[in-house]
Amino acid sequence: MRYLSVQVCLDVIRLLILDLVFFVSACELPGRRGGLLLATFAFCPGQTPGTWKTGWTDVDLYRIIYLSKETKDNSSAITWEVYYMKIIAINGSSRKNWNTHILLNNAIEGAQKAGAETELIHLCDLNFKGCRSCFGCKSKANPRPGHCVYGDELKPVLDKIDEADGLILASPIYLSEVSSAMRAFLERLIFQYSNFDGQDTYFTGTLKTAFLYTMNAPSHFYEEFFKKYEKMLGWDFDYIGTVASGETQQHADYSQYYFSTFDETERKERRKNIFPLDCQKAFDLGEKMARAIAGEPTKQ
Repeated sequence: MRYLSVQVCLDVIRLLILDLVFFVSACELPGRRGGLLLATFAFCPGQTPGTWKTGWTDVDLYRIIYLSKETKDNSSAITWEVYYMKIIAINGSSRKNWNTHILLNNAIEGAQKAGAETELIHLCDLNFKGCRSCFGCKSKANPRPGHCVYGDELKPVLDKIDEADGLILASPIYLSEVSSAMRAFLERLIFQYSNFDGQDTYFTGTLKTAFLYTMNAPSHFYEEFFKKYEKMLGWDFDYIGTVASGETQQHADYSQYYFSTFDETERKERRKNIFPLDCQKAFDLGEKMARAIAGEPTKQ
């Protein structure tokens, strides 16, 4: 049998006192995970069997703790299970590990710092198309009105977003638009929630959203364009913010392409000095989203 240290016992008592101050009840969180709510402080077993880890760090304040009936290593000790807010990140670029993907990874890291569980989805890996205008999401025969009925590889992603707390989108700008994959994705995501029966939206959750853009042109060229998607996402969701990275480096070696219009030296200098600043903005935006989900006031 594992014996708990005095500190751990005191921590357990501390949590119980917090429950008396607030409440103990079965509840449903935004992520649709039910359980017995104890407190919004992290208290969980350590990684090494036989040890315990307790903490009240900045990250832990955004974790919801549940009492678990399971035991670790077949022992009779108390165990705890930690649940996280869920943020989905969608990459609309087919160039993995390049500008858009890197920017999105930074946003993901920022969200994780603030305690969020994240999932990255590359649209280029999925076999799907845009909206077919079948109106199945509006059909009276649909047991889940407001949900796309087309069963391709995007459908499970849409279902995950419906249950998530946050959504971070990232796309390059091609011909003054988001990528074709991102546009097709947005058609499927947003149209399903459009309600033509006297209500504003079929969406019943609370989803925070943000958009990251990369482009060859200076980012200020597209300021009005960014507002279009901010407004579009605002129809159904809460919009947190935008990060735009302009005049990006297109290639590692420009000599391999007919690309003399662009100054390779200048682009590489921007990659070295400016792009890291944009990545920091993306990191800050991801952290801001997670903190907003957690209900903490955020810096404007």
